[in-house]
Amino acid sequence: MAEQENLNYSRYGDRPRSSRSRKIMAIFGIALLTASAAFVGLANWSPIQATEIGYRVQSEFYTEVDFELQMPKGSIAVCSFEALNNSFAQVGYVTQAFGPFEQDITTHTVGINTYELAVTGLVDECSLR
Repeated sequence: MAEQENLNYSRYGDRPRSSRSRKIMAIFGIALLTASAAFVGLANWSPIQATEIGYRVQSEFYTEVDFELQMPKGSIAVCSFEALNNSFAQVGYVTQAFGPFEQDITTHTVGINTYELAVTGLVDECSLR
């Protein structure tokens, strides 16, 4: 019977792993998942945040965006804004620098020139310079 077991192992591969090696592999897998989650979390973290408060379509060729900017004191931010039409096509775009400020949170209004009637104005993105 022992010969039959040895034939099966040589035929189908190594013997099953011991419980010790399974524990080591499980710990390694958990550590790898934890490190991956930490990396993704840190990669998506940003010290700057722009929150849209509202927008006003002033005319067919001009839209304003009101927003709140949160960033570290003394920093300079570069933000881009876009105006979209009812088909979600971009009809206006502007980039503007802000700061440095003495407060962490400031409120601003940015004007966007458009070549067609916009139906919304948005903060596209902000980054620290």
